[in-house]
Amino acid sequence: MTSAAVVAEKLVGGKVNARGGNYLVPCPAHEDSSPSLSLCDGDRGLMVHCFAGCKAKDVFEAIRKKLGKQIGDERVAPEPVKGSSEYGRRQHEKAAWLWSQRKPIAGTIAEKYLRGRGITCALPATLGFLPPKKSEHHPAMIAAFATVDEPEPGLLGKPRHVASVHLTLLRPDGSDKADVEKPKLMVGSSRLPIVLAPPNDLLGLAISEGIEDALTEHLSTGVGAWAAGAAGRMPNLADLVPSYIEAVTILAHNDDAGRRGARDLAVTLDRRGTQVTIEGLS
Repeated sequence: MTSAAVVAEKLVGGKVNARGGNYLVPCPAHEDSSPSLSLCDGDRGLMVHCFAGCKAKDVFEAIRKKLGKQIGDERVAPEPVKGSSEYGRRQHEKAAWLWSQRKPIAGTIAEKYLRGRGITCALPATLGFLPPKKSEHHPAMIAAFATVDEPEPGLLGKPRHVASVHLTLLRPDGSDKADVEKPKLMVGSSRLPIVLAPPNDLLGLAISEGIEDALTEHLSTGVGAWAAGAAGRMPNLADLVPSYIEAVTILAHNDDAGRRGARDLAVTLDRRGTQVTIEGLS
């Protein structure tokens, strides 16, 4: 059985350094200007995963077409089961790769999307623009679930160790979200927030499900702003709220999941003595 290292080196024509047992190389199954194919050795064969979305069988067929008899009689390892540790590892790896492919949000359709919603404040480095890698992909606004430095008061630095991201799929002109069933999705599980604005002297923080609502609240009040990404993730953020925060405003969507997430977050914060206000969103 040919090792992942050998296949990787034959694909690029030179040595490839491994990261955690994985080799990142350009995917031969699509036009790939930046490495998007992860190769590693599994118990049952060569494991391949294209972050741009190519199917494993198509990747393996492309490898054979390119290398011919240079590799042995390989067998593609099955895709990991959703919820397994291997699936989680791949999702985090994919999220990190997606984040590495982002462009600064300024001047892109992702900025246009936010400006079209009346969001005129400065946009943080936790947001970016993700161009489509394939014709069937949508452009997207990408956001990092991560801890963020504050190099000076009122200024957010770059997110650290990004392994989970939130995507808002957009129309090609940035006028609205893409016309798909689920235009918002997350890659890689995380208990961290999307940090959008630091607290000001008022020592207040707004927490919402969505990026747009959090930025709108920051624009109108000046308080810090976090987005959870989904209602079910809101309660997990309670333990991450800094002890110096005196008041938290929770922006709740007017549905069962939104109200439940806001309530559970509020209960935990209230128990530790933080002033909490829940505001409903239509």
